[in-house]
Amino acid sequence: MVGTKSGGKRTIDVLERAWTARNNADASWEPFGDGWSVYGDAIDPVPLLNEERQCQERRSLPIEIDEDCREILERRDRESPDPGPGPVAGPQRPGSPGGDRLPEHGSQLPGEHFHCYRISMPSTAFWKDWRNHADFNLSAPDVWWCSSLSDAANKYSWSNHGVGSFANLALAVQSAIANQDDVRVAAICRVILTWGGTRHRANRFVQWVDHHAQTKTLCQQLVSATKQLLPQSGSRLLGFDGNQLFMDSSSTKVYAAVATDLSHGVGNPRTDVLIYDSRVAASIGLITRQILSRGGWGSVPVGVRFPVQRGARDPSCQGFHFLSFRVHRQAI
Repeated sequence: MVGTKSGGKRTIDVLERAWTARNNADASWEPFGDGWSVYGDAIDPVPLLNEERQCQERRSLPIEIDEDCREILERRDRESPDPGPGPVAGPQRPGSPGGDRLPEHGSQLPGEHFHCYRISMPSTAFWKDWRNHADFNLSAPDVWWCSSLSDAANKYSWSNHGVGSFANLALAVQSAIANQDDVRVAAICRVILTWGGTRHRANRFVQWVDHHAQTKTLCQQLVSATKQLLPQSGSRLLGFDGNQLFMDSSSTKVYAAVATDLSHGVGNPRTDVLIYDSRVAASIGLITRQILSRGGWGSVPVGVRFPVQRGARDPSCQGFHFLSFRVHRQAI
């Protein structure tokens, strides 16, 4: 749990620069090296979120499915009872329902793929785990592939920028929220953005975080926002307008950290608030496109036209077009 507050006040900038990743889960951890400590590796969920989850369980609210989504699922069950992801011959990349062929590499890559694409800068730390994977091919170091969703999870590769694991970041931010320490929460929010690779381009969200830290409302705002994102909350989410509350690839990482259930320890985190960024959007879009294609659809219905990032992570192709993240929210 949380230790004591430090004696002197430190600014958000100073705390951010002082951050030290956790190296020993068995010892108390001073993330900022100033006497404020986190003990152990578990913490009770944020009380307001825990209460909301329990209320939701008692209410047993039905999950409403969009009509477009309902029709897609019904047609899939009717026309394709259980196709599964299915094999796709040869190395693939997004570009058609089955994927366009990647250029030949002069070496034999695995012949069946659920998904396969080229990666930029394969030698960076981001791809260290993939380079060490048994399926990594030295003859094609710039190609990542998977044969199923579970295989994709096993081949997940990510660099934490030296700030530590997401579970420990969640432990730290929840500990600071428990102490109602808005300044420390703001500093940890910045570190979470560093972990997620968005610190350098999250200026507006960082300004929002700093403003609420200064007015001593940051803990309240983050918990309130996260509460609305819990499954079956029933909230219309109109407050997530980029001013009152944020909803982007930076803020969702913070909400997910606040919501993560660490009551069973950092080694067994559980969460029901997901990070929605360009990687997740591309994955959802790819799966949606494949289901639609195999179900006989020629385009993406409005109800499942998820916003995605243009460029390498855009699953759009031919008649299957998804919205851009840059589209005004009222058009979504």
